[in-house]
Amino acid sequence: MPNNCFFDIEAKGKPKDLKRFLKHFIYDNGVERKTYLARTFIDGYTNSKEYIIDKIGEIEKEEVFISGWCAWSCWSCWIEGYPNKKECITMGDLCKKYVIEINAKSEEGLMGFEEELAVSKDGYLTYEEIDFVEWKCKKCGVIQNFPKGHREDDSINEICGECGENKFERVEK
Repeated sequence: MPNNCFFDIEAKGKPKDLKRFLKHFIYDNGVERKTYLARTFIDGYTNSKEYIIDKIGEIEKEEVFISGWCAWSCWSCWIEGYPNKKECITMGDLCKKYVIEINAKSEEGLMGFEEELAVSKDGYLTYEEIDFVEWKCKKCGVIQNFPKGHREDDSINEICGECGENKFERVEK
């Protein structure tokens, strides 16, 4: 079973194109199109029509915010087109096809990384993968990983999963 990678996307484009774009995600009833974003899910909605109705205010303003999850990583699902290229369209091809621009951030907590991804309307991609920062609990010594938001701050507001303490020190590599 894959690890879940949770993402937030800001997508910009014309309303008719955003609606078409949203039909390539996987909803509770499964795949709706012959081509789709591999293992990329929006939970809590039966289908894209229901989702579009819920998001119509944003769509009409030519910008929609999408939260969901995918298997393993956004890179493996959106760029590589995992599991195959036949049914799975890449995010670059999808953005180019519908003249959509996206900015996305994701977090995969078990492997301890984040992704930042942008695709322009012509399909140009920028991508960065960032490992979580390691912190050591001052009470029990357990090493834990936290997202980059804790990179600059030596005092973090997190709870140790082992002992419940909230005092950590950064592990220098």
